[in-house]
Parts: sequence; structure tokens; C-alpha cells
Amino acid sequence: YGYTLEFRNDLNKQAVHDFKDNNLINACLLQFPYGRGGINEDRLIEDNEPWHSKNIGIDEYVTHLSKISQPQFHYDLFCLILHNMKIKMQMVKFASYKVRKKVDIETFSEQLTINDVTTAIGARSNGIKIYNKGEKFLSAIDSVTNTIPHSNEATKKARRNGETLQHHFGTASYFLTVNPDDENSYVVQIYSQEIIDDNISAKFQEDEEILKRSQSKQQLRIKVPGICAFYFELIIEIIIEEVLCWDLQSEKPINNKEGLFGETEAFALSIEEQARKTLHAHLQIWVKNYHAIREKIYTKKRKHTKYSKYICDSLDNVASCAFFLVINKKFEQLI
Repeated sequence: YGYTLEFRNDLNKQAVHDFKDNNLINACLLQFPYGRGGINEDRLIEDNEPWHSKNIGIDEYVTHLSKISQPQFHYDLFCLILHNMKIKMQMVKFASYKVRKKVDIETFSEQLTINDVTTAIGARSNGIKIYNKGEKFLSAIDSVTNTIPHSNEATKKARRNGETLQHHFGTASYFLTVNPDDENSYVVQIYSQEIIDDNISAKFQEDEEILKRSQSKQQLRIKVPGICAFYFELIIEIIIEEVLCWDLQSEKPINNKEGLFGETEAFALSIEEQARKTLHAHLQIWVKNYHAIREKIYTKKRKHTKYSKYICDSLDNVASCAFFLVINKKFEQLI
């Protein structure tokens, strides 16, 4: 804003360094959402080098912006823009085309030129009807792409994936819900650069002060949903790697290491948003040999109490607060 068209054209001609602080990408992000000259601008590798780096794709650009720690880059509208940019790029990248008629695409596109298709696309964009080979081509094809997140198609795909796991491994061994409290997360306050809490214990604070801090933290959570989502992702990664002992890089269990529930064979993750606009995750977890023990509870119409006791003991070990009580006792000893 405030710049003339000629001045912007001059900026478009300049080569800039990748993701530098003095770049207008960081200074005026909303004014220049694709950088000075767009996503395909020339970018210098080094100050004194004559060659340029490759064009930066939207996926890399969006990933960079989502990792910037400045809080204004984590507001709800900005996160929505980034999300839409990446989803649209993925749809274009993985899209394929099919012909509605029985004629194959090669036969249908004979003697078709790029100019015909470009002219037809421009006419459609401007609401003009034309009758040429390009228009006939556009009218005869459908684009097929991947599902958009949070759509009905994505829900069906996720359901099929869950049913596939259940068909292969049987009923899940455990069902775990993870619900981080981002309102009381000091990580969110640090990244947003708005420190609300201090070292003063709540028992030494007045009720009015506690209520005021609680309201401020709630407003902060709503203000920077991007940081809250980042904090949620960190928690989920910790749960998967430390509680389930699953290697996210190799996508398989960590060798010679059991998690809280046992040796994880597979898991299914579902992330939902609550009414209070916070994220929580549901995990179905399949533990090695668990289904075999469960099947032996009733074998030949006989009840085997030792297997029943094993499952009950397994649930008691994980569905309790004993682990946290042990930690508190260690803290008391340290104090």
C-alpha cells in the first residue's frame, strides 16, 4: 500500500537473498505475500556470485512462514491464508485429468495448441463464451485431485484408513486421549512474547488477580492459534516418541524399547477441535501380542483367569495416577 505500480515493478526486477531479515517479505508480509517479485523471483546465492538459486516453491515458502517466531505470523487469519496456499498448491501438484467421453485424451487433443487452451481459460475467467478447440477440451475433461482436509472426502478417507488397521490388527488394544492445556502453557507465552505468569504461587494471589490472569491467557490462546497449534504438535510428537516409543522418521517402532502400553505395532491418530477452540487428539493403539492374550480369555468355552488378570493388571498400570504420585514424592525428597 502507498506504492505506485511503477515502483512495484522496479522491486519485481530486483534479486533478493533467500529469507533475509532485510527482505521485504519479512518487512511487509501482507503487502508482498509472495516476496518482491512473486514466488518465482530471482534469488541470489551469495553476494559476489553471478548465478542464482532455484525458484522457491509455495510448499517451502509456507513452511518457512509457519516457523517464524514473530507472533503476528500466528494470528488466525494469517494461518488460514497459509493453509489455503499450501492446500491449493497440493491440489494442483497432484491433480490428474480424465476425459468424460470414451475417446482417450490423446485422440481428443489432436491438433490442439497451447494458445487454444489459454484463450479458452481466459474467456472463462472473464465470463465470455467462445467456441474453439480449447473450449471443447475444457468442457470434456474433469480434474481429479487429492482430498481437502476437513472435507467429507477427507473424512471418508480417514475412516477407510482406520478400518484397514482394524481389519489387519483387530480391535485396538488401548484408546488414548491427549488434551494439552495451552491456556496454562508457558511455551505459548514465550513464543507470543506476552508473559502473563510469574514465579508467585497462586496461593499468595488474590482471587481477582487469578481471574484476571486466566482471562488474559484465554484471550492470548484465541489471539495466536498458530502458536497453540505448534505447541500441540510438540506435545503429540512427545507422546508418540516417548509414550508409544514410535520413531516418526522411520515410521516404525523404536528397536528394543517398549512404551507405556507395551511394544507398539501400530496406531491411528485423530485430531479434533473442541468447543473452546482447543485441539485434542484420540489415539487407537495396537500393542504386540495383546490380541492373542485377549482371545485366550475364552478358549473352548473355558475362562482362563490368568489372562483376564493380565489384562486387568495392564489397564490398572496405565489407567492410574501412580506414575505422577511417584514423581511428586521424588520432588518432595529433592525439596
